[in-house]
Amino acid sequence: MSQSRPLPRAAISLVSVFMAVVFVFWSPFVAPAFAVAQFHTVTFAQNDNGSDSTTETQTENAPTALTLFSALSPPFTNTGQTFLDWNTQPDGSGTTYSDGEMYAFNSPIVLYAIWSSQFHTVTFAENDNGGDSTTETQTENGPTALTLFSALSPPFTNTGHTFLDWNTEPDGSGTTFTNAEIYGFGSGLELYAIWQSTSNVTIAFDLNGGVGTASPVTGAPGSTETLPSGSGISKTGYEFSGWNTSDTGTGTEYVGGESLALSTNETLYAQWSSVSVVQPSPPAQQQAIEIGFDANGGSGSLSPVSGVAGAALTLPGHAELVRPGYLFTSWNTNADGTGTSYASGASVTLSSSLTLYAQWKAAPTAVLFGDVGVFDKNSTSLTKPLQRQIDQLAAAIRVKKYTKVALYGYTAQTGLDTLNAALSHDRAVSVAQYLRHELHDLHVKGVDISASGEGAISSSTSSLYSRVEVFVS
Repeated sequence: MSQSRPLPRAAISLVSVFMAVVFVFWSPFVAPAFAVAQFHTVTFAQNDNGSDSTTETQTENAPTALTLFSALSPPFTNTGQTFLDWNTQPDGSGTTYSDGEMYAFNSPIVLYAIWSSQFHTVTFAENDNGGDSTTETQTENGPTALTLFSALSPPFTNTGHTFLDWNTEPDGSGTTFTNAEIYGFGSGLELYAIWQSTSNVTIAFDLNGGVGTASPVTGAPGSTETLPSGSGISKTGYEFSGWNTSDTGTGTEYVGGESLALSTNETLYAQWSSVSVVQPSPPAQQQAIEIGFDANGGSGSLSPVSGVAGAALTLPGHAELVRPGYLFTSWNTNADGTGTSYASGASVTLSSSLTLYAQWKAAPTAVLFGDVGVFDKNSTSLTKPLQRQIDQLAAAIRVKKYTKVALYGYTAQTGLDTLNAALSHDRAVSVAQYLRHELHDLHVKGVDISASGEGAISSSTSSLYSRVEVFVS
Protein backbone atom coordinates (compact mmCIF):
# COMPACT_ATOMS: atom_id res chain seq x y z
CA MET A 1 0.00 0.00 0.00
CA SER A 2 1.51 3.23 -1.13
CA GLN A 3 1.78 6.22 1.20
CA SER A 4 0.71 9.72 0.15
CA ARG A 5 3.38 12.25 0.05
CA PRO A 6 3.02 15.90 1.06
CA LEU A 7 2.69 18.40 -1.80
CA PRO A 8 5.74 20.35 -2.62
CA ARG A 9 5.82 23.82 -1.00
CA ALA A 10 5.59 25.50 -4.42
CA ALA A 11 2.40 23.59 -5.19
CA ILE A 12 0.89 24.65 -1.89
CA SER A 13 1.62 28.29 -2.77
CA LEU A 14 -0.11 27.96 -6.15
CA VAL A 15 -3.20 26.47 -4.52
CA SER A 16 -3.32 29.35 -2.00
CA VAL A 17 -3.13 31.93 -4.76
CA PHE A 18 -5.90 30.19 -6.69
CA MET A 19 -8.23 30.11 -3.65
CA ALA A 20 -7.59 33.80 -2.95
CA VAL A 21 -8.52 34.77 -6.52
CA VAL A 22 -11.69 32.70 -6.34
CA PHE A 23 -12.69 34.40 -3.05
CA VAL A 24 -12.10 37.89 -4.41
CA PHE A 25 -14.21 37.37 -7.52
CA TRP A 26 -16.93 35.35 -5.79
CA SER A 27 -17.44 37.45 -2.66
CA PRO A 28 -19.42 40.36 -4.31
CA PHE A 29 -21.99 37.85 -5.45
CA VAL A 30 -22.30 36.00 -2.17
CA ALA A 31 -22.29 38.89 0.36
CA PRO A 32 -25.67 40.49 -0.57
CA ALA A 33 -27.44 37.24 0.21
CA PHE A 34 -26.67 37.87 3.88
CA ALA A 35 -27.43 41.68 4.04
CA VAL A 36 -30.79 42.78 5.65
CA ALA A 37 -32.23 46.40 5.29
CA GLN A 38 -32.71 48.25 8.61
CA PHE A 39 -36.28 48.75 9.90
CA HIS A 40 -37.58 52.31 10.49
CA THR A 41 -40.78 53.64 12.07
CA VAL A 42 -43.39 56.20 10.93
CA THR A 43 -45.30 57.74 13.86
CA PHE A 44 -48.76 59.11 13.03
CA ALA A 45 -50.01 61.93 15.38
CA GLN A 46 -53.75 62.72 15.68
CA ASN A 47 -52.94 66.49 16.13
CA ASP A 48 -56.46 67.70 17.00
CA ASN A 49 -55.02 70.23 19.48
CA GLY A 50 -51.68 71.35 20.92
CA SER A 51 -51.73 68.81 23.77
CA ASP A 52 -53.09 65.79 21.85
CA SER A 53 -50.93 62.69 22.58
CA THR A 54 -52.83 60.13 20.48
CA THR A 55 -50.42 58.35 18.08
CA GLU A 56 -50.08 55.19 15.96
CA THR A 57 -46.96 53.67 14.36
CA GLN A 58 -45.95 51.70 11.27
CA THR A 59 -42.54 49.95 11.03
CA GLU A 60 -41.09 48.67 7.72
CA ASN A 61 -37.68 48.13 6.08
CA ALA A 62 -38.64 48.68 2.43
CA PRO A 63 -40.81 51.07 0.39
CA THR A 64 -44.40 50.53 1.60
CA ALA A 65 -47.71 52.41 1.40
CA LEU A 66 -48.45 54.42 4.53
CA THR A 67 -51.22 52.98 6.69
CA LEU A 68 -54.57 54.24 5.42
CA PHE A 69 -56.14 56.88 7.70
CA SER A 70 -59.33 54.77 7.91
CA ALA A 71 -57.29 51.75 9.10
CA LEU A 72 -55.57 53.48 12.07
CA SER A 73 -56.23 51.94 15.48
CA PRO A 74 -57.42 53.67 17.58
CA PRO A 75 -59.31 55.71 14.93
CA PHE A 76 -58.23 59.38 14.66
CA THR A 77 -61.01 61.97 15.15
CA ASN A 78 -61.39 65.77 15.39
CA THR A 79 -64.89 67.11 16.10
CA GLY A 80 -66.25 69.28 13.30
CA GLN A 81 -63.15 68.65 11.13
CA THR A 82 -62.32 66.38 8.18
CA PHE A 83 -58.96 64.65 7.64
CA LEU A 84 -57.09 66.27 4.74
CA ASP A 85 -53.56 64.76 4.56
CA TRP A 86 -50.32 64.25 6.58
CA ASN A 87 -47.53 66.77 7.17
CA THR A 88 -44.14 66.79 8.90
CA GLN A 89 -45.18 69.92 10.86
CA PRO A 90 -48.29 70.26 13.11
CA ASP A 91 -49.29 73.53 11.38
CA GLY A 92 -49.01 72.06 7.89
CA SER A 93 -45.94 74.14 6.94
CA GLY A 94 -43.66 71.14 6.33
CA THR A 95 -43.66 68.32 3.74
CA THR A 96 -47.07 66.91 2.78
CA TYR A 97 -47.89 63.20 2.39
CA SER A 98 -51.22 62.02 1.00
CA ASP A 99 -53.28 59.21 2.54
CA GLY A 100 -51.72 55.83 1.63
CA GLU A 101 -48.73 57.42 -0.15
CA MET A 102 -45.61 55.22 -0.71
CA TYR A 103 -42.80 55.89 1.81
CA ALA A 104 -39.23 54.48 1.53
CA PHE A 105 -38.92 53.68 5.28
CA ASN A 106 -35.22 54.57 5.05
CA SER A 107 -35.45 56.85 8.09
CA PRO A 108 -37.89 57.45 10.99
CA ILE A 109 -40.45 60.27 10.65
CA VAL A 110 -43.39 61.81 12.55
CA LEU A 111 -46.45 62.68 10.46
CA TYR A 112 -49.20 64.97 11.81
CA ALA A 113 -52.83 64.72 10.70
CA ILE A 114 -53.94 67.92 8.97
CA TRP A 115 -57.62 68.69 9.38
CA SER A 116 -60.03 70.64 7.19
CA SER A 117 -62.90 72.66 8.67
CA GLN A 118 -66.52 72.05 7.75
CA PHE A 119 -67.68 73.77 4.57
CA HIS A 120 -69.93 76.86 4.95
CA THR A 121 -71.63 79.10 2.43
CA VAL A 122 -71.64 82.87 1.93
CA THR A 123 -74.69 84.14 0.03
CA PHE A 124 -74.27 87.43 -1.87
CA ALA A 125 -77.49 89.44 -2.40
CA GLU A 126 -77.74 92.06 -5.17
CA ASN A 127 -79.99 94.25 -2.93
CA ASP A 128 -80.89 96.91 -5.51
CA ASN A 129 -84.41 97.13 -4.05
CA GLY A 130 -86.55 95.53 -1.35
CA GLY A 131 -87.89 92.82 -3.65
CA ASP A 132 -84.60 91.91 -5.37
CA SER A 133 -84.05 88.12 -5.26
CA THR A 134 -80.80 87.95 -7.28
CA THR A 135 -78.14 86.06 -5.32
CA GLU A 136 -74.84 84.21 -5.77
CA THR A 137 -73.06 81.84 -3.36
CA GLN A 138 -69.52 80.83 -2.39
CA THR A 139 -68.75 77.70 -0.33
CA GLU A 140 -65.38 77.14 1.39
CA ASN A 141 -63.98 75.44 4.51
CA GLY A 142 -61.15 77.79 5.48
CA PRO A 143 -60.04 81.45 5.26
CA THR A 144 -60.59 82.53 1.63
CA ALA A 145 -61.01 85.82 -0.24
CA LEU A 146 -64.67 86.58 -0.92
CA THR A 147 -65.62 86.34 -4.59
CA LEU A 148 -64.71 89.57 -6.41
CA PHE A 149 -67.77 91.70 -7.11
CA SER A 150 -66.74 91.85 -10.78
CA ALA A 151 -66.57 88.01 -10.94
CA LEU A 152 -70.13 87.34 -9.70
CA SER A 153 -72.39 85.44 -12.08
CA PRO A 154 -74.91 86.69 -12.96
CA PRO A 155 -73.34 90.18 -12.71
CA PHE A 156 -74.88 92.44 -10.02
CA THR A 157 -76.18 95.82 -11.24
CA ASN A 158 -78.10 98.80 -9.85
CA THR A 159 -78.96 101.56 -12.31
CA GLY A 160 -77.55 104.94 -11.30
CA HIS A 161 -75.36 103.44 -8.58
CA THR A 162 -71.88 101.95 -8.13
CA PHE A 163 -70.96 99.09 -5.79
CA LEU A 164 -69.44 100.30 -2.49
CA ASP A 165 -68.96 97.24 -0.24
CA TRP A 166 -70.82 94.34 1.45
CA ASN A 167 -72.81 94.44 4.70
CA THR A 168 -74.64 91.92 6.87
CA GLU A 169 -77.73 94.17 6.81
CA PRO A 170 -79.55 95.43 3.67
CA ASP A 171 -79.45 99.04 4.93
CA GLY A 172 -75.70 98.93 5.70
CA SER A 173 -76.18 99.09 9.49
CA GLY A 174 -74.45 95.76 10.17
CA THR A 175 -70.87 94.54 9.76
CA THR A 176 -69.04 95.77 6.65
CA PHE A 177 -66.90 93.54 4.40
CA THR A 178 -64.77 95.00 1.63
CA ASN A 179 -64.62 93.58 -1.90
CA ALA A 180 -62.59 90.30 -1.89
CA GLU A 181 -61.95 90.55 1.88
CA ILE A 182 -60.62 87.38 3.56
CA TYR A 183 -63.41 85.49 5.37
CA GLY A 184 -62.82 82.51 7.68
CA PHE A 185 -65.86 80.50 6.45
CA GLY A 186 -66.34 79.23 10.00
CA SER A 187 -70.10 79.79 9.62
CA GLY A 188 -72.68 80.64 6.99
CA LEU A 189 -73.22 84.32 6.15
CA GLU A 190 -75.49 86.51 4.01
CA LEU A 191 -73.94 89.66 2.58
CA TYR A 192 -75.88 92.47 0.91
CA ALA A 193 -74.40 94.70 -1.79
CA ILE A 194 -74.25 98.31 -0.60
CA TRP A 195 -74.59 100.82 -3.41
CA GLN A 196 -73.54 104.47 -3.80
CA SER A 197 -75.48 106.80 -6.05
CA THR A 198 -73.60 108.19 -9.04
CA SER A 199 -75.86 111.27 -8.97
CA ASN A 200 -75.01 114.41 -6.99
CA VAL A 201 -76.03 114.55 -3.33
CA THR A 202 -77.96 117.59 -2.03
CA ILE A 203 -78.21 118.82 1.56
CA ALA A 204 -81.18 121.16 2.06
CA PHE A 205 -81.65 123.47 5.07
CA ASP A 206 -84.88 124.14 6.94
CA LEU A 207 -84.78 127.36 9.00
CA ASN A 208 -87.12 125.74 11.53
CA GLY A 209 -89.03 128.92 12.36
CA GLY A 210 -86.28 131.36 11.43
CA VAL A 211 -86.04 133.81 8.55
CA GLY A 212 -83.34 134.48 6.01
CA THR A 213 -81.61 132.27 3.45
CA ALA A 214 -79.47 129.14 3.70
CA SER A 215 -78.77 127.82 0.21
CA PRO A 216 -78.59 124.05 -0.36
CA VAL A 217 -75.15 122.48 -0.92
CA THR A 218 -74.65 119.93 -3.70
CA GLY A 219 -71.74 117.69 -4.63
CA ALA A 220 -70.67 114.23 -5.71
CA PRO A 221 -71.03 111.35 -3.21
CA GLY A 222 -68.00 111.29 -0.93
CA SER A 223 -67.09 114.93 -1.53
CA THR A 224 -66.83 117.37 1.40
CA GLU A 225 -68.91 120.54 1.70
CA THR A 226 -69.09 123.30 4.35
CA LEU A 227 -72.38 123.80 6.19
CA PRO A 228 -73.77 127.37 6.46
CA SER A 229 -72.49 129.22 9.53
CA GLY A 230 -75.94 130.64 10.33
CA SER A 231 -74.88 134.25 9.81
CA GLY A 232 -77.58 134.81 7.17
CA ILE A 233 -80.57 133.61 9.22
CA SER A 234 -82.27 134.78 12.43
CA LYS A 235 -85.19 134.19 14.77
CA THR A 236 -86.54 136.85 17.12
CA GLY A 237 -85.58 136.10 20.72
CA TYR A 238 -83.25 133.27 19.72
CA GLU A 239 -79.68 132.67 18.64
CA PHE A 240 -78.64 130.13 16.01
CA SER A 241 -76.86 127.16 17.70
CA GLY A 242 -76.26 124.72 14.84
CA TRP A 243 -77.92 122.17 12.53
CA ASN A 244 -79.58 118.82 13.28
CA THR A 245 -81.05 115.96 11.26
CA SER A 246 -84.23 116.33 13.37
CA ASP A 247 -86.29 119.51 13.77
CA THR A 248 -86.55 118.74 17.51
CA GLY A 249 -82.77 118.48 17.91
CA THR A 250 -82.85 114.77 18.79
CA GLY A 251 -80.91 113.60 15.72
CA THR A 252 -77.30 114.03 14.64
CA GLU A 253 -75.91 117.47 15.53
CA TYR A 254 -73.64 119.58 13.31
CA VAL A 255 -71.88 122.85 14.14
CA GLY A 256 -72.40 125.81 11.79
CA GLY A 257 -69.46 126.04 9.37
CA GLU A 258 -68.53 122.37 9.92
CA SER A 259 -67.28 120.25 6.99
CA LEU A 260 -69.54 117.33 6.04
CA ALA A 261 -68.85 114.39 3.71
CA LEU A 262 -71.83 113.97 1.36
CA SER A 263 -73.42 110.53 1.32
CA THR A 264 -77.18 110.82 0.83
CA ASN A 265 -79.81 113.47 0.17
CA GLU A 266 -81.16 114.89 3.44
CA THR A 267 -82.52 117.99 5.17
CA LEU A 268 -80.84 119.66 8.14
CA TYR A 269 -82.89 121.79 10.54
CA ALA A 270 -81.69 125.01 12.17
CA GLN A 271 -81.45 124.85 15.96
CA TRP A 272 -82.16 127.88 18.13
CA SER A 273 -81.40 128.78 21.74
CA SER A 274 -83.46 131.45 23.49
CA VAL A 275 -81.85 134.71 24.61
CA SER A 276 -83.09 137.56 26.79
CA VAL A 277 -84.28 140.56 24.82
CA VAL A 278 -82.78 143.62 26.47
CA GLN A 279 -84.44 146.96 25.95
CA PRO A 280 -81.94 149.69 25.13
CA SER A 281 -81.30 152.34 27.79
CA PRO A 282 -82.47 155.87 27.16
CA PRO A 283 -79.99 157.82 25.02
CA ALA A 284 -78.89 159.96 27.98
CA GLN A 285 -77.82 156.85 29.89
CA GLN A 286 -75.97 155.10 27.05
CA GLN A 287 -72.46 154.02 27.91
CA ALA A 288 -69.77 151.88 26.32
CA ILE A 289 -70.24 148.14 26.94
CA GLU A 290 -67.47 145.59 26.37
CA ILE A 291 -67.56 141.87 25.64
CA GLY A 292 -64.35 139.99 26.46
CA PHE A 293 -63.37 136.47 25.38
CA ASP A 294 -61.73 133.68 27.43
CA ALA A 295 -60.03 130.73 25.66
CA ASN A 296 -61.21 128.52 28.60
CA GLY A 297 -58.42 125.92 28.40
CA GLY A 298 -57.34 126.74 24.89
CA SER A 299 -54.51 128.96 23.69
CA GLY A 300 -54.54 132.19 21.69
CA SER A 301 -56.55 135.33 22.33
CA LEU A 302 -59.29 137.53 20.90
CA SER A 303 -59.59 141.29 21.30
CA PRO A 304 -62.70 142.50 23.18
CA VAL A 305 -65.56 144.07 21.21
CA SER A 306 -67.50 147.06 22.51
CA GLY A 307 -70.45 149.32 21.75
CA VAL A 308 -73.22 151.27 23.39
CA ALA A 309 -76.10 149.62 25.21
CA GLY A 310 -78.79 148.40 22.85
CA ALA A 311 -76.44 148.11 19.89
CA ALA A 312 -76.11 144.77 18.07
CA LEU A 313 -72.60 143.33 17.70
CA THR A 314 -71.47 140.31 15.72
CA LEU A 315 -69.34 137.92 17.75
CA PRO A 316 -65.94 137.18 16.20
CA GLY A 317 -64.86 133.80 14.84
CA HIS A 318 -62.67 131.44 16.85
CA ALA A 319 -59.84 130.80 14.36
CA GLU A 320 -57.28 132.44 16.70
CA LEU A 321 -58.05 129.92 19.46
CA VAL A 322 -56.80 126.31 19.51
CA ARG A 323 -56.98 123.45 21.98
CA PRO A 324 -55.22 120.21 20.99
CA GLY A 325 -57.61 117.28 20.97
CA TYR A 326 -60.73 119.48 21.05
CA LEU A 327 -63.14 121.22 18.65
CA PHE A 328 -64.65 124.67 19.34
CA THR A 329 -68.47 124.49 19.62
CA SER A 330 -69.77 127.87 20.88
CA TRP A 331 -69.43 130.75 23.37
CA ASN A 332 -71.10 130.72 26.76
CA THR A 333 -71.57 133.20 29.59
CA ASN A 334 -70.30 130.51 32.02
CA ALA A 335 -67.03 128.60 31.77
CA ASP A 336 -68.82 125.27 32.43
CA GLY A 337 -71.36 125.91 29.64
CA THR A 338 -74.37 126.26 31.95
CA GLY A 339 -75.11 129.88 31.00
CA THR A 340 -76.37 131.46 27.81
CA SER A 341 -74.87 129.99 24.65
CA TYR A 342 -73.84 131.97 21.55
CA ALA A 343 -72.67 130.61 18.22
CA SER A 344 -69.54 131.89 16.56
CA GLY A 345 -70.58 134.80 14.29
CA ALA A 346 -73.90 135.31 16.10
CA SER A 347 -75.39 138.77 16.61
CA VAL A 348 -75.61 139.95 20.26
CA THR A 349 -77.55 142.94 21.58
CA LEU A 350 -75.43 144.73 24.18
CA SER A 351 -76.89 145.27 27.63
CA SER A 352 -73.98 144.98 30.06
CA SER A 353 -70.30 144.14 29.96
CA LEU A 354 -69.59 140.42 30.14
CA THR A 355 -67.02 137.73 29.37
CA LEU A 356 -67.80 134.87 27.01
CA TYR A 357 -66.01 131.54 27.49
CA ALA A 358 -65.01 129.25 24.64
CA GLN A 359 -66.75 125.85 24.75
CA TRP A 360 -64.93 122.75 23.51
CA LYS A 361 -65.81 119.14 22.75
CA ALA A 362 -63.25 116.36 22.78
CA ALA A 363 -62.09 115.10 19.40
CA PRO A 364 -60.33 111.71 19.36
CA THR A 365 -56.68 112.08 18.43
CA ALA A 366 -54.99 109.20 16.67
CA VAL A 367 -51.83 107.86 18.30
CA LEU A 368 -49.20 105.50 16.92
CA PHE A 369 -49.94 101.97 18.16
CA GLY A 370 -47.03 100.25 16.41
CA ASP A 371 -46.41 98.57 13.10
CA VAL A 372 -46.96 95.29 11.26
CA GLY A 373 -43.79 94.06 9.58
CA VAL A 374 -41.41 93.18 8.16
CA PHE A 375 -42.95 92.13 4.77
CA ASP A 376 -40.90 89.98 2.41
CA LYS A 377 -39.21 91.85 -0.44
CA ASN A 378 -41.74 93.07 -3.05
CA SER A 379 -44.46 90.97 -1.35
CA THR A 380 -47.87 91.86 0.07
CA SER A 381 -48.56 88.38 1.48
CA LEU A 382 -49.18 87.99 5.21
CA THR A 383 -46.77 85.43 6.65
CA LYS A 384 -47.68 83.64 9.86
CA PRO A 385 -45.50 86.05 11.96
CA LEU A 386 -47.34 89.01 10.36
CA GLN A 387 -50.70 87.37 11.06
CA ARG A 388 -49.72 86.90 14.71
CA GLN A 389 -48.91 90.64 14.94
CA ILE A 390 -52.37 91.48 13.54
CA ASP A 391 -53.96 89.01 16.01
CA GLN A 392 -52.27 90.98 18.85
CA LEU A 393 -53.54 94.27 17.35
CA ALA A 394 -57.12 92.91 17.20
CA ALA A 395 -56.90 91.80 20.84
CA ALA A 396 -55.66 95.28 21.87
CA ILE A 397 -58.53 96.97 19.97
CA ARG A 398 -60.98 94.75 21.81
CA VAL A 399 -59.48 95.51 25.26
CA LYS A 400 -58.79 99.22 24.72
CA LYS A 401 -62.12 99.74 22.84
CA TYR A 402 -60.51 101.72 20.01
CA THR A 403 -63.04 102.83 17.39
CA LYS A 404 -60.73 104.03 14.61
CA VAL A 405 -57.69 102.40 13.04
CA ALA A 406 -55.61 104.12 10.33
CA LEU A 407 -53.14 101.91 8.43
CA TYR A 408 -50.28 103.48 6.46
CA GLY A 409 -48.26 101.14 4.23
CA TYR A 410 -44.58 101.67 3.44
CA THR A 411 -41.89 99.89 1.44
CA ALA A 412 -38.15 99.96 1.02
CA GLN A 413 -37.02 101.75 -2.15
CA THR A 414 -37.54 99.54 -5.24
CA GLY A 415 -36.25 102.09 -7.74
CA LEU A 416 -39.71 102.53 -9.28
CA ASP A 417 -42.19 105.01 -7.78
CA THR A 418 -45.25 103.25 -9.19
CA LEU A 419 -44.15 99.96 -7.63
CA ASN A 420 -43.45 101.73 -4.31
CA ALA A 421 -46.98 103.13 -4.30
CA ALA A 422 -48.64 99.83 -5.27
CA LEU A 423 -46.68 97.75 -2.75
CA SER A 424 -47.29 100.11 0.17
CA HIS A 425 -51.02 100.42 -0.64
CA ASP A 426 -51.58 96.67 -1.10
CA ARG A 427 -49.76 95.88 2.14
CA ALA A 428 -52.04 98.24 4.07
CA VAL A 429 -55.12 96.70 2.38
CA SER A 430 -53.92 93.15 3.23
CA VAL A 431 -53.54 94.09 6.89
CA ALA A 432 -56.98 95.80 6.90
CA GLN A 433 -58.71 92.76 5.40
CA TYR A 434 -57.13 90.32 7.86
CA LEU A 435 -57.79 92.69 10.81
CA ARG A 436 -61.49 92.96 9.91
CA HIS A 437 -61.67 89.15 9.82
CA GLU A 438 -60.03 88.84 13.25
CA LEU A 439 -62.28 91.54 14.78
CA HIS A 440 -65.30 89.72 13.38
CA ASP A 441 -64.15 86.48 15.04
CA LEU A 442 -63.70 88.42 18.32
CA HIS A 443 -67.26 89.84 17.93
CA VAL A 444 -65.87 93.40 17.87
CA LYS A 445 -68.08 95.82 15.91
CA GLY A 446 -68.11 99.52 15.05
CA VAL A 447 -64.38 99.87 14.30
CA ASP A 448 -63.63 102.23 11.37
CA ILE A 449 -60.55 100.91 9.51
CA SER A 450 -58.83 102.93 6.77
CA ALA A 451 -55.84 101.88 4.66
CA SER A 452 -53.52 103.91 2.43
CA GLY A 453 -50.12 103.54 0.79
CA GLU A 454 -47.37 106.03 1.55
CA GLY A 455 -44.82 104.66 -0.92
CA ALA A 456 -41.14 104.56 0.06
CA ILE A 457 -39.20 106.91 2.33
CA SER A 458 -36.47 108.68 0.34
CA SER A 459 -33.19 106.71 0.12
CA SER A 460 -34.49 104.07 2.56
CA THR A 461 -33.48 100.64 1.24
CA SER A 462 -33.54 98.65 4.50
CA SER A 463 -36.13 95.85 4.66
CA LEU A 464 -37.28 97.35 7.98
CA TYR A 465 -39.18 99.98 5.96
CA SER A 466 -41.39 97.27 4.40
CA ARG A 467 -44.14 97.58 7.02
CA VAL A 468 -47.56 99.01 7.82
CA GLU A 469 -47.76 101.61 10.59
CA VAL A 470 -50.86 101.50 12.82
CA PHE A 471 -52.56 104.56 14.36
CA VAL A 472 -55.51 104.13 16.72
CA SER A 473 -58.01 106.37 18.46
